[in-house]
Amino acid sequence: MQGLGTGPSEVVIVENHSAGTTRPDGGTYGTVGSATMTVAGSGFTATNLTIANDFDEAANASQPGHQAVALHLNADRSVLRDVRLLGDQDTFLVGGNARSYVRNSYVEGTVDFIFGDGVAVMHSSQIHEKRATGGPITAARTPASRQYGFLFYRCNLTSSAAAGSSSLGRPWGPDAQVLYRESTLGAHIDTGQPWTNMSSNTWQNARFREYRNNGPGSGSGGNRPQLTDAQAADYTPQRYLAGTDGWNPVG
Repeated sequence: MQGLGTGPSEVVIVENHSAGTTRPDGGTYGTVGSATMTVAGSGFTATNLTIANDFDEAANASQPGHQAVALHLNADRSVLRDVRLLGDQDTFLVGGNARSYVRNSYVEGTVDFIFGDGVAVMHSSQIHEKRATGGPITAARTPASRQYGFLFYRCNLTSSAAAGSSSLGRPWGPDAQVLYRESTLGAHIDTGQPWTNMSSNTWQNARFREYRNNGPGSGSGGNRPQLTDAQAADYTPQRYLAGTDGWNPVG
């Protein structure tokens, strides 16, 4: 899918269902069913367009089920370039079948807005927390059997939220794997406690790491596990995406 405008904002695919929105049959959509777009075919590519869910959680505060997915990507060997993914809670769902490479793109949301049990490499992309009170960026559910989950490589984390109001993520599953590598972390990231718990899943037992980040939200210490230089050799974009077939969209 390729947008024919001069930029990704000129072609917009949009819906506004949330998990709690009532369907015509009287049921509700649920998180997965709320997706504006669901992609399951292997080898999917998208460029120069926007996929959005414009459900407004603030305007529907009394409604339960604010999860509102823009893109549910459950397709192996998927590439998104120059794409915008817009939403509030649960913007980008990475399904278990997905190996996805997202480059030079923009993802925004409020809570857990990049989540799921698949593999996603965000490369040179902007990750924007849009809620004034901040929130957790990721909620990974990486299976214990899988080495790789989410990688943010040379990304830029931005927000107008208050300093220290946001976290890098929380573990939807106990073995969640997330790495922020060589990225610029804005002041909205809590430098003292950048990872948080989710239900009974603790961030300490998850596979959360950083490596050579910079910016006002970066730091080190006991609450910020870091990769060593030797370990970092095994956590490149190419390693995340190679699988058993050697797929390499990075170049």
